[in-house]
Amino acid sequence: MKKLVLLFLAAAPFVAYNQCTVTNATDCDCLDGSDDCDLLPDITLSHDQFEEPGNVIINPGLIQLGIGTPNIGHGPLRVISTDYYVCGLDTIYDPTGLETCPDGTIPRQIINQRIYHKSGSEMTYWEKAAGSMTYHPDHGHFHTDNWGVYTLRKPIDGVEDPTEWPILGYGTKMGFCLMDLANCASPGNYGYCREDDETVITNDIENYGLGGGNYSCAISNQGISVGYLDIYDWYLDGMEIVLPEGVCNGEYYIVVTVDPNLNYIEESDDNNVMAMPFTLTGQPEDIDEINLAYTGGNELSPGVLTICASETVELNVPPIGIGYSWSNGATTNTITISEPGTYYCFVERECGDLYTDTIVVEMVESTLATISPASPVCIGSATEINATGDGIINWYSAEVGGTFLGTGETLLTAALFENTMFYAENVTEIVNEVNAYVGQVNHEGSDYSTGSPYNGFEVFNAIEDLTLESVKVYTDFPGERTIEVRDEAGVVIASSLVNIPSGTTVIDLGFDIPAGSNYKLGTSDATNTATFGDISPKLKRSTAGTNYPYNVDGLISITNSSFDESRWYYFYDWRVTGNSVFACPSDRTGVEVEVKVCTGIGEVSSLNAFNVYPNPTQGMFNVELNSSPVDAVEVSVLNVTGQEVYSKLLNNVNGTVNIPVDLSDNAAGVYVVKITSNGNAVSKNVVVE
Repeated sequence: MKKLVLLFLAAAPFVAYNQCTVTNATDCDCLDGSDDCDLLPDITLSHDQFEEPGNVIINPGLIQLGIGTPNIGHGPLRVISTDYYVCGLDTIYDPTGLETCPDGTIPRQIINQRIYHKSGSEMTYWEKAAGSMTYHPDHGHFHTDNWGVYTLRKPIDGVEDPTEWPILGYGTKMGFCLMDLANCASPGNYGYCREDDETVITNDIENYGLGGGNYSCAISNQGISVGYLDIYDWYLDGMEIVLPEGVCNGEYYIVVTVDPNLNYIEESDDNNVMAMPFTLTGQPEDIDEINLAYTGGNELSPGVLTICASETVELNVPPIGIGYSWSNGATTNTITISEPGTYYCFVERECGDLYTDTIVVEMVESTLATISPASPVCIGSATEINATGDGIINWYSAEVGGTFLGTGETLLTAALFENTMFYAENVTEIVNEVNAYVGQVNHEGSDYSTGSPYNGFEVFNAIEDLTLESVKVYTDFPGERTIEVRDEAGVVIASSLVNIPSGTTVIDLGFDIPAGSNYKLGTSDATNTATFGDISPKLKRSTAGTNYPYNVDGLISITNSSFDESRWYYFYDWRVTGNSVFACPSDRTGVEVEVKVCTGIGEVSSLNAFNVYPNPTQGMFNVELNSSPVDAVEVSVLNVTGQEVYSKLLNNVNGTVNIPVDLSDNAAGVYVVKITSNGNAVSKNVVVE
């Protein structure tokens, strides 16, 4: 009887006398036919909606597509926000609502999936973690993260799983605002909702309308009811597949995956992938050369990659061809290089063969450090170890990994209580003068934020001191803006008030930026508000073509935007100058320091006794030593960095000698008193309070 009534009221999302609600389970059906079960959602992808004319737009280098996600399960997909937020690698609890992370970026809010449970007529629920949602400034509401992935693929004979076919084009994971945008019962949506056997679903689905049919984009009211679907149209931000240079027009598949990270529990995960035949047109094919991509290495000059002897670099051509012939004889589209040389690839395509550009790989080999033999020491004493090399000497506690101990040819150890190994590496540095451009070159995608006013910025690291010489901006709104760079603590370190005309403008900045992390390039809220009435700078931001990170090796890395990696905010084609530093460490060489239990100090030197008193001290103390006849004894004091702060040479020493030392003008801390005789040394710590 319930199904007949629902069929008669096909367009009605929910009726008052239906006793299958989130508070009343009387008329709810279980998947297994029992009276006690979790009522799980089952999210699918609507190929009928996808195939409608005008739902896929083809541009050179870009496919835009619309996607519908029906819920054909027995329970709603219900999303519940929590008071926990993710900023970088940190999780922050904030019951008042965290608007921005400490570094100024937008936090991701952790969410739960609410799962309703039927037990007879009683309805209860439980919750599980289900990823996160992020405020979307372009739309003015929250989107569930990692909801859909869109790819253009070429099928492989014998491989049935479309997610294992080679990817030619990729759409970044898009955040969806989960809502009841349409229902399966509407005549205008006929065929949008189907069982796995292609049977069309309308309002005859069991538990139709469970959830209420009114989920929206509100932070506390997101979800998809049973028999409803969310639809994201092709013209909305992020609904796109970016195509590689040189792809041929022809027959492919568009493969869409919903909930790729399996954040949600469903009745089935087997229907979360849709593979649709697709004819690609409109792509430029008459080209002779494409650019090689690379992973690893350092591009210190155009077309030249420098690698260390222990490293490799990966060169790749997108899988656009039917054959690949590399200059080194390789035949795959991706190769790994560990030898210096000149590399390029000949690509055989169905629409015409072409070559890649050429990349030269250079290799830097660092010579090993030479470590001097170490003298034995008494237990509880420190010592010095020496190494030489043609570069910078770094010291470590292990041959691989370990603790960094210091830099320089001489290492002053801590007090030693057992035989200990120390390792040194020789680092060769190449310093290169840089005058380069970095960042997204041109504006792509939609123009301005469409939601509430938003002021975005780009996040970057200055690996070495640099100067940001200029940037390019686009706008239809002339007026003043203050362009500024803020450090990780939010302090403005460089700014310039600029009157920007309509159109495209290159702005000279000349910002000197010291080496540091998590800088932000943006505009002043106050100036924007004074000029335009709200915090938005009215500069064009990109919603397509971004590919973080953007690097000038050894100098700068632009890592993200204040929203996420799908956005580029305002400032294009940065010109930067400075000196990039490329460093190659050698393998480490080691030396062992023998530690002895000394019955007399003469075992390691001419000394018979060695005392420091008082200890601790306010700065004045005595060094008392007793020595057999010796030509010279040096008394020195070193701080914790190994710097000598006191030294005295004693000649023709025999017997007991007392040396007063005054460190009252030095900072409080631990110092090392070292006695050197006949090429051997012993030491003791003294504490200055």
